[in-house]
Amino acid sequence: MTDHLFTITCGHCGSTSPLADWKRTLAGELPPDAFQCPKCRTAFRREALPNRKPWEKCVRLVPMQGELV
Repeated sequence: MTDHLFTITCGHCGSTSPLADWKRTLAGELPPDAFQCPKCRTAFRREALPNRKPWEKCVRLVPMQGELV
C-alpha cells in the first residue's frame, strides 16, 4: 500500500506520521475530515470555507476534542 507516502506533521508536538495513523484510534476509525496525532492526540477537522466557488478547495483546520486513545 501507499499509506506511508502521505504523512502529516503535527503542529503541536512536531512528530510526523503516515496519514492512515492519523485516521484511526483504538476506538475505531475517525469520521471523514477528522484527524488525530497518533503521538500527542491533538485533533482537528477540515472545514470548507463558506462562500467559495465549487472549484475553489479552500479549507480551514478547526481544533476538536480528541477521540479515545
